[in-house]
Amino acid sequence: MQERPLIPAIPTPFPDETAGSFLIRLIKLNGHIHSSTFYRSKIDLKYKETLNSIITHDYLFLNLLKKFQLPHSLKELSLQRHSSTLRGCVIWKNKLSIPDYFFSNDVERFCPLCLKEIPYWRKIWLVKPYYACLKHQIRLHMTCPRCQSTLSSLRTEICICSKCLGDLRNCEIETVSDEQTKHIRWFLAFIETEEQEKFNLLKIFWSTLKKFSAHDPAPPSIELLLEITYLFFMDRDSSIERMVDWISKRSHQVHPRIQLVPFLIADTMYFGQYTKKILEQLPVPTELAPEHAFHLLTIQESCQILDICYSTIQRWIENNKLHYVVSKDIPKNRKFLSSRDIEYFLVQKALHPSPKKLKPPPRKDGQRLTITDVATKLNVHYENIRCLIRTRYLKADKLLVRFRWAYFINSKDLEEFNEKYILVGSLAKKLKVTPQNLTEKLASIDIHPISGPHIDGEFNNVFLQESVRHLSQEVIEKIVNYPTLTGRYPSFEEQLPKPLPTYLSLNEAAKKLHISPNKTARLVEKGFLEKDTSHNLSISISIQSLNILIANLHNTKFIYVKQALIRLNCSANWFHEYWVETGFIHVHDFLYWHFVERHELNKVLRLKKSYLTGTEASTLLGMHKSHVTNLESQGLIEPVYFGMPKIIKLFKREDVLKLKELGYGAIN
Repeated sequence: MQERPLIPAIPTPFPDETAGSFLIRLIKLNGHIHSSTFYRSKIDLKYKETLNSIITHDYLFLNLLKKFQLPHSLKELSLQRHSSTLRGCVIWKNKLSIPDYFFSNDVERFCPLCLKEIPYWRKIWLVKPYYACLKHQIRLHMTCPRCQSTLSSLRTEICICSKCLGDLRNCEIETVSDEQTKHIRWFLAFIETEEQEKFNLLKIFWSTLKKFSAHDPAPPSIELLLEITYLFFMDRDSSIERMVDWISKRSHQVHPRIQLVPFLIADTMYFGQYTKKILEQLPVPTELAPEHAFHLLTIQESCQILDICYSTIQRWIENNKLHYVVSKDIPKNRKFLSSRDIEYFLVQKALHPSPKKLKPPPRKDGQRLTITDVATKLNVHYENIRCLIRTRYLKADKLLVRFRWAYFINSKDLEEFNEKYILVGSLAKKLKVTPQNLTEKLASIDIHPISGPHIDGEFNNVFLQESVRHLSQEVIEKIVNYPTLTGRYPSFEEQLPKPLPTYLSLNEAAKKLHISPNKTARLVEKGFLEKDTSHNLSISISIQSLNILIANLHNTKFIYVKQALIRLNCSANWFHEYWVETGFIHVHDFLYWHFVERHELNKVLRLKKSYLTGTEASTLLGMHKSHVTNLESQGLIEPVYFGMPKIIKLFKREDVLKLKELGYGAIN
């Protein structure tokens, strides 16, 4: 006997139909009244959010087809995804990788006139910038015309709302202008004809524009985003004018540079000239915004707004010219500055401008070299070249090539650098000697670098060519006895005086603490250990501070927090809420070790013999943790309050036991 198919009737899909539309027609064709019951009975699917994720993801939709025993070729009805994640990029027509935020949920946005012609959902309606039907030149609807609710994918009729049973085809028609349809046609042509690199620029501009609009009371409409994006690519001057108008309307609340911070952050990569032209057309405010809208700014955003480096803003904070915003709503590991403070600095900068240094034009003679080319010529790692550019030893121009910014070094500038300077790595390879301790060996014969980690904190040891031209491999190999960075003299240590040590090396201190050197350095940074400030070449740990720390770690009056949790029989969260925040127990934090005092722990343990927390009382009664709170609201038990500054509510153990005897607990 032939096995009966799971779904007897299968509708023929339209070429441009969506997966959600096909499933609704499938349910209708097979005579099911409730789609949710159909999905629960077939594949145990309960929520429309889950279905929305499945029908717009080709891999997940394929699994659904397998469970329904439907042809696998129907997978093409769904959106092809770049990865298995729910919100991975969409591969549009086997070409561009487009972010998920350019697409809407299935079977939601629709053209009522298209539904009147042939009732099924078109795949192009999923594209958010396609906000109007090009065939009928009317705006797409996103809700039911009768009840204004969002359309559900769990329905059995294509054109009928599942909530109010209203006909979706009976909508008011709103026409769109020829200019708006031109923008939509341009976007569709863009995603079908352009290369990925150019679309990446559109994607970054779109997301940056959405961040820029965060200062508005309401999110921007999709047509506004599309219009300005269109102008950015097709008519840059008009786009700048629109942006200037947009900024001017909000200047009474937010300074123009603060408004443009999303573009300023991306400035060096994409929008340098664009942002510059916008600012040139805006007046420079010389007073604070009268209706300033406060918001938080990161350090990176503040640096871009003020056009200063990170070290400058840190110096201002250390000198109390700027202050971090303090709020209980801000996580401890996040630091923000006030937009009001940043705006004050902008106004002061406008009132008292400092003279700007003129930047020389890019050099035109010679060959243009990439960082990799220069690293190969100097025989060093390319990160060394980046550091040389940052420290201005090596001149470089930042140029936009195929929508990406990159550093280029002129071959003439490289020749000038080679004539004057040499890196310690290049010198070692030139002399055919090991680079390890080469700087110390040269220091022993009075040859010192002009820049390096132990001179000005830079990454590379840089020597003048004239100071090392006379060196050879034989000269270096003859240098055997020389002081190293840790102060040791190899092969004749016994000749040196050995005073009583007051400092230990980082590795020695790490061994005594049984932790890594990196963790030990962190203890120095946090002030738990002292270092030798007179010796900047390496970290030396004060023996006295090390002994004090070790004594604290082995102090018998302390007990580890983990051991205290076991004795109190509670989790870390409840421990902090019930006993630390209420002042019963104080945690002694030594960064990697956390202790509490034994006498405070014993005091809490004595208290717990007579009193119980709400959770413990409910557990003793064998009920849900909120049970004792319900009994309290009925007046059956009185709580007792302890703690400062936070108050904790406890219950007498004897009162809880009486309630249990009276039958207010679980029945055994």
